[in-house]
Amino acid sequence: LGMLQPDQMFQQQQQPSQQQDETNLNYYQEYCKLFIANVVLTSQIKELISEKNELLQKLAQLEMHSNMLGGNADSPNDQRKKRFRRTATEISRHYKCPVESCLSLIHI
Repeated sequence: LGMLQPDQMFQQQQQPSQQQDETNLNYYQEYCKLFIANVVLTSQIKELISEKNELLQKLAQLEMHSNMLGGNADSPNDQRKKRFRRTATEISRHYKCPVESCLSLIHI
């Protein structure tokens, strides 16, 4: 077995510590990326929450105004009476088409 020279021993000791430093640097860079992404997402959430609150306020104002005007937004058709219509077979068709070659019946 050959003996290692002092330079070779220093290089062997230095290689694991360099790899560890690079790994730590990669972890730190990844941490920084995730932290910045988290800050951006947090600010977007705050903006969306404020926009949502503004829309809720506008909706409440519009509902209040519609209630003041007497319109019930929940059931506009409840006040009207349903109109029952005749079916096509119930309609009497006793007028003939004025065109001589046409055989269809017309109702007026």
